[in-house]
Amino acid sequence: MTPERRNLQDMLNNGHVEIRATKDGIWWSGIFDNYDCVSRSGRWAEVNGFDIYTSLNPNGLPVTNRIKPYQKAVKDCDVLRINRIPFDLDPERETGTAASDMQIEFALARVSVLQSVLSGFGWKEPMVGMSGNGYHVQYRCDLPNTPEVKKALIDLYRGLGIRVSTAEVAFDVTVKNASRIFRMYGTTNRKADRRSSVLMPDNLSLVPADLFFAAVEALRPPKPKAVPAKQKRIAAKGGVMGLDIVGLFQRMGLYKRPLGDGKHAVICIQCDRHSSEDDLNKTDTVIWEGHRPQYHCSHAHCDGLGVYDVIDRIA
Repeated sequence: MTPERRNLQDMLNNGHVEIRATKDGIWWSGIFDNYDCVSRSGRWAEVNGFDIYTSLNPNGLPVTNRIKPYQKAVKDCDVLRINRIPFDLDPERETGTAASDMQIEFALARVSVLQSVLSGFGWKEPMVGMSGNGYHVQYRCDLPNTPEVKKALIDLYRGLGIRVSTAEVAFDVTVKNASRIFRMYGTTNRKADRRSSVLMPDNLSLVPADLFFAAVEALRPPKPKAVPAKQKRIAAKGGVMGLDIVGLFQRMGLYKRPLGDGKHAVICIQCDRHSSEDDLNKTDTVIWEGHRPQYHCSHAHCDGLGVYDVIDRIA
């Protein structure tokens, strides 16, 4: 049995799996409980030039065992349990371009760093996937889909982002949500024109809940300290002029991608207060580089939040 089939079968053994495929801006989706049906739909989508993805965690939506256009996609509230903890490492590059072979190697090198960090907390060998433009790492677990676990994942991703991200490779801190989809391994990444693949240990060990929370506790970034009003006034008098705000967000693991003309998409410093999930495609929160860097988040909870508040929080 190929590693790609073993991966899908492992997920199906835990519950319903969503297959989601896209082409020409149209998304197709279906809920599956049968490997033969998954394989049939996957082959059809592959032959017809789709990018194909799967969910990672079991959901409670009705089974269709086929994909159709414009179907309801799995949401976080539909997920029954958290069975996979995924990590995504993509080379930094121009938006819309494929990663080079050398950039792919940069991402693979950071996979080793990530594994080294987590092995220090007793996490066993994970599954490693090549998406076509970067690398994925997935650990098996069995956690409830609760606000407590969601908050723990936010802290874990932020802490790892600081330790794993480099100028060449971005550690994606937005893939924490339970309904996240990942490349269906064995299918083609159309942007890169590369076939994805996966390496799966013979025994994909479970990360026990106590080891998960131990890693979260150790890696959680420190809470920002309250800044006296006097220091805020000093910052407001020009303390951020000339600041490398792009580098700052990269070091914090909160950087997404450049948008052009000095504008960049980032993750909000208050994303845990947002009413909706963030992902790499969203541009709700942006920064502008330059002599007078700027910061803006479109969410209601962040109304009035500016670059000085960012510096105060990080300080």
